[in-house]
Amino acid sequence: MKEKILLVIISIILIIFVSYFIPKENFSFGSTITAKISNVTLELVVADTDKKRTLGLSGLEKFPPQSGGMIFIFDEPDYLSFWMKDMKFPIDIIWFDESKRIVNLEENLSPDTYPQVFTSQVLAKYVLEVPANFVFKNKIKIGDQIYF
Repeated sequence: MKEKILLVIISIILIIFVSYFIPKENFSFGSTITAKISNVTLELVVADTDKKRTLGLSGLEKFPPQSGGMIFIFDEPDYLSFWMKDMKFPIDIIWFDESKRIVNLEENLSPDTYPQVFTSQVLAKYVLEVPANFVFKNKIKIGDQIYF
């Protein structure tokens, strides 16, 4: 248990350290995938590199046009932590395990929550950021699955 807590703390420190030294340049949102969750089909921007995962949606004035969300794809399952650093609009965050089932949800997170960190309580491999109230409007719940 102490090892897991230490790993989470080290991960948070690493995220903080990296976020201050990576330039806030815009990167291309070129790579997308189509996904389905709870009878809703979404076109998702893919964040599958360290740079894209670190930047995420931070610094944007609004959700990317013609995007249903951003999917963060990690190499290995972990206790994944997110925060609202440099965010300018509220979002919902959804964590998925290796089998693409929802294991954690955070709804209507405001940019004002920064520097609070939101961490999955179980191992997750995928994280989805969607516009605020998406979870509520679409009755998304723990155990639902995403297909892509």
